[in-house]
Amino acid sequence: MSAAPQSTFPVQFPGALGEFTCTANSPESIGTIFAKVVAQIFGYVIVPAVGSVVVGSDAGQDYTPGDIVAIDAAANSLLTIASTGTGGAVAELTLTSGGQCTEIGTDLPTTTYTGSGSGLTVNITSIKPVSTANDSTNPFWTVRVGWQKQGQPAWTIEENHCFITAYTDDDPFSRISDKAYDANDAVSLAELRAYTQVWKIHFVNYGPNAFTNAVLIVAAMALDWVHDALAAQNIYAVTEWKRPTVMYEDRDGQWWPRADVELRFNELVNMNLIVPAAASAGIQIIKENNLTETVTVNI
Repeated sequence: MSAAPQSTFPVQFPGALGEFTCTANSPESIGTIFAKVVAQIFGYVIVPAVGSVVVGSDAGQDYTPGDIVAIDAAANSLLTIASTGTGGAVAELTLTSGGQCTEIGTDLPTTTYTGSGSGLTVNITSIKPVSTANDSTNPFWTVRVGWQKQGQPAWTIEENHCFITAYTDDDPFSRISDKAYDANDAVSLAELRAYTQVWKIHFVNYGPNAFTNAVLIVAAMALDWVHDALAAQNIYAVTEWKRPTVMYEDRDGQWWPRADVELRFNELVNMNLIVPAAASAGIQIIKENNLTETVTVNI
């Protein structure tokens, strides 16, 4: 029986010298990136998510997303990973070396699991926003990512909301891929490939300020701090600034204010794979007297 397909990177190919890694975002992760940016455009203060890794009753070690935390844990130690700030709960944990981990709960403000073995290394890959209130004080109540599995409560006609959905665009520019090789070690090379994924991001705004908020989103995308926040995720705006479309929506016998805007962005996607390389090449020279000589050339 074959193993279940791997749904996330890195992937180990049969016979490969190393893992195949890819930085491509999913529609959900793209939506989360833009939700944080739009919330700040609307005036919310997003407190960077921080947390700690606690082994038993020991003091915690602070981390931020992207940190790799080395833990000197005894066999079967109880590890607790707690996160604070607007960012919310730990969204993904991977054990990168040493032992095994079980009992992972990835959608809780505090994640606890049992580590088996010593010298565990935990990779804190991302932070998932967690709603703390069902009202306008919570940025992720006002700015929502589409296609949530469990959804969120409905809202009233007097509340302002923005719904963000991301769609891949099969643009001709997305079909071009660059490839280069870099030295890895004596017997292998790093095959580096890159392409541009074009995204169409839909911002659907409801509420009394629907049109104003749509105009604000378009205007803010040209600001330096928004550019820098997106560039940190390898995302760059296509500077064709479409204007919002007003389309009132008939619901429950009332006309609900709605304004939509669609913007396009380019995401730089990097891929990396370790491939075999020849350490040397043998060249056979045939002389005029039919004698041969073999020369080894180191590469």
